[in-house]
Amino acid sequence: MSVHEGRRSPLRLLASVGVAGVAVALVAWVPGQSGSSWSGVAQVVREVSAPDLAALAVLWLAGLVASATGLAACLPGLLVRRALALSLAGSAVANVLPLGGAAGIGTNYAMVRSWGHGRAAFATYTVVTNLFDVVSKVVVVAVAAVLVLLAGQAVLPGALATTALGVAGAVLLGALLLLRTSVATAVGGAVDTAAARLGRVVRRPLRTDLRHRLPQLGASCVTLLRRAWPRVVAAGTAYALLQAVLLAACQRVCGLHPGLALVAALFATDRLLTLVPVTPGGVGVVETALSAVVLAGGLPAAPGLAAVLLYRALTVAAEVPVGGAVLLGWGLRRSWGRGVRDLAPEPAAEGAA
Repeated sequence: MSVHEGRRSPLRLLASVGVAGVAVALVAWVPGQSGSSWSGVAQVVREVSAPDLAALAVLWLAGLVASATGLAACLPGLLVRRALALSLAGSAVANVLPLGGAAGIGTNYAMVRSWGHGRAAFATYTVVTNLFDVVSKVVVVAVAAVLVLLAGQAVLPGALATTALGVAGAVLLGALLLLRTSVATAVGGAVDTAAARLGRVVRRPLRTDLRHRLPQLGASCVTLLRRAWPRVVAAGTAYALLQAVLLAACQRVCGLHPGLALVAALFATDRLLTLVPVTPGGVGVVETALSAVVLAGGLPAAPGLAAVLLYRALTVAAEVPVGGAVLLGWGLRRSWGRGVRDLAPEPAAEGAA
């Protein structure tokens, strides 16, 4: 390990601990700022029956399978069960690290490479799946805004529309990069030039070659989109609907009966704030925002917050141990496979007696 890496490691650990501390503090603060208490929330959760919890778990798993179907369509030869493993393992890593999306992608890259998929195919898969994720969340926000306006309820956070417009602009820019070769070439060339200048400053050559690689990646993404978009859109729609039903079901098992507009507002807030999670999995930030929507919608504080925490426990917290187990199983199987290859006898030399 280099001196620079040694210096960065404590800083990374400190940053991780600090962000995790902020997330925990925010979650701990939520009941008080919503006019409830942890004892009141715990009482509501204890009254949820085991069959209801099992039904919620089935809804959660059904959503993951629907999502995995779309992921499998974005990487030729990827089985749905392996796509599900990618989703769970990547989420487990991303949900425990600050801005852990990059680490989750790195984990997925190692997994798909072990299954024989190439680098270029994984790059295309990553771009397309993330693009569809952003688009689907923006669509959810737009649909929720319409439902809230029709219901005449002002329950969406004030910054929601502004943030949605910003995200939509970023999506359009990304789509433009994918669809217009000239734009991708120009952007790639600009990055190459900037990298070359930076290399001269630090006296270390930095070669990116994005002028050629970015248009090639864009062309691959367009080809994949033309072939797989019906399956990806269907899977993404099913996943979003199942997640929304799960959120509504969490409200019901906690004794609440919110209207469609309020459920849509809660779901849109969750989708939007998980686009760029400041804390791991958006923990603390999302719960705080959702509790504000619960209060704005006129729901009782303790049951409303209990439903929010139950939903987040399934969609975020549960993915950590389950995804961790998947990742451990993949690692053990990979190590076992290497051991078997190492123990296998070498083929006899040609012509040997």
